[in-house]
This record gives sequence, C-alpha cells and structure tokens, in this order.
Amino acid sequence: MDAPETRKLVTIVCPVFNEEKAVPLFYQRLTKSLAEVDDKVRFEILFVNNRSTDGTEAQVLALREKDSRVQLLTLSRNFGYQASISAGMRHASGDASLNIDVDCEDPPELIPRLV
Repeated sequence: MDAPETRKLVTIVCPVFNEEKAVPLFYQRLTKSLAEVDDKVRFEILFVNNRSTDGTEAQVLALREKDSRVQLLTLSRNFGYQASISAGMRHASGDASLNIDVDCEDPPELIPRLV
C-alpha cells in the first residue's frame, strides 16, 4: 500500500479569455517552474475559461490529456475577469491558491519563491 501524500496542494487559478496562442507558452514556463518545488508541494492548474471564442478551450483540453494536474472550468457566459478569479477560487481544491494571468506579464518563474 502506498504511503499517504503529505505534500500540500496548491491550486493555481488561471483566468483565460481568448488566450489560444498564450496557453502553450504559459504552460511550458509554468510547469518548468513548478518542477523546482515539486518535492515540497503538489499543484493543480485550474484554467477558468470566461467563454473564449477562439481555440483556448481546445488548447487547455489538450494539456489536460497529457497532464492530470490541469483542470478546466468553463463559465456559462462571459462574466468578466474578476468573476473568473472568484469562480476559480471557489472551485480550487488546494490547501492554498494563487492566481496568475496566462499572458506571462507576471512571470510564472516567481511561483517557487512564493511557495
């Protein structure tokens, strides 16, 4: 029998709206950064889709096929940025959560320092 998981779970809430081109680059940078602290904490990556009209949802679903940490919450209509963050925080499974935009204006490489 496997030992119970002792690492805390952190949910990374990622609001998205028409971010089809940014999602793959963000995911690549994020997962590389998370690997630095993988021995200390587990991560859930929760993309909150604010009813994108491009291929954002398909990009996230493709990532979810490869990485079980990736989750997708799609809102019933475009409620706006703040509502996306609120919805993500309500659906977060982690012991802690943080939010970050997918446009990489705030570098995901800083997350290990926060942890």
